[in-house]
Amino acid sequence: MRALVRRRIKQHRLFLPQRHTVKQPRLHLPRLAHGGIHAAHAVDDVPVAADKDDIRLAAEHLDNKLLSDRRAEFVPPVEIEDEHTLKIRLGNARDARADKVLAQEHDTTVYQPQSLKKDGEEYVKIINDLAPDCIVVAAYGKMLPKSVLDIPRLGCVNVHGSLLPKYRGAGPIQWAVLNDEAETGITTMLMGEGMDTGDILVEKATPIGENETAAELFDRLAEMGAEVLVDTLEKLDKGEITPVKQDESLATYAPMLSKELCPIDFTKPVRKIHKQICGLSDWPCATTVLEGKRLKVYRSEIASTKPCGKPVGTVVDNSDFSVACSDGVIRFTQVQAEGSKRMDTADFLRGRHIENGTVLG
Repeated sequence: MRALVRRRIKQHRLFLPQRHTVKQPRLHLPRLAHGGIHAAHAVDDVPVAADKDDIRLAAEHLDNKLLSDRRAEFVPPVEIEDEHTLKIRLGNARDARADKVLAQEHDTTVYQPQSLKKDGEEYVKIINDLAPDCIVVAAYGKMLPKSVLDIPRLGCVNVHGSLLPKYRGAGPIQWAVLNDEAETGITTMLMGEGMDTGDILVEKATPIGENETAAELFDRLAEMGAEVLVDTLEKLDKGEITPVKQDESLATYAPMLSKELCPIDFTKPVRKIHKQICGLSDWPCATTVLEGKRLKVYRSEIASTKPCGKPVGTVVDNSDFSVACSDGVIRFTQVQAEGSKRMDTADFLRGRHIENGTVLG
């Protein structure tokens, strides 16, 4: 976004849902400030609308990318809560206030309609008066009414964390990991009246690492999303993109995550358990029970793909927290006990002795 960010912008506005709480949380902190709509007016007929709020589908790192050049005239804010505080999935009020202050420091007007449908007439007029060349949406979590979609001459662009039409919906990054996909990526699309069904503008793929968590992938896709967004806006402005309709026969859906996905079932294959742990980190986080208390498992490795001959759920090596599964052994590498902080397994085991043969779950 840097090429566009450096241009001087006459007007820059951010529209945020006033009380939009997204259940599917985020991974490391400021990251999941949920989304907003960002409309910017171009100078000299150069479209410089960039949304911002995160591609994180959820995405604060999109923000970081956009903000990477501190000399930029335009600094897109992240998100805001009700009156003066930000609503972040896994954030806190301090971070939220900092984001609002950032917006104010850069003379960015923030609008917070309860709903573009409920308060539609007033805010559609505001957007019309701004006459944006393009509206960019990331992790917004709501549908835009047709009255808004029809305003910008270049259309409304959404940044999505999957290779559409696969994984439409709220949790594309996590579900790609949970389902053990070899790759995922970023898609920019023209928004329509359906959920993530619009014509594809640009796609970029990336492999998913063997032990990569959803949180780590989220961060990488945020960086990639900013780059893809810049490329998309520049090509749109030059008329170099031919939108491509999505193949509905290939469409899949990625719903919001729930805590029902958390309990580890050691009767399942070791690889499935490993991807469960990776895909649910940082939230809602895979869990098991150790000596009657919940244990969160944030990271793991496959220690063996051969049955060890022990009952499933049994600790087979207390020196590195290896546990028997149906067809192999899983090694926990980062955990959090009830009432304690998250830590690497080596640190956890220094303060707590677990007998070989202990059964989890």
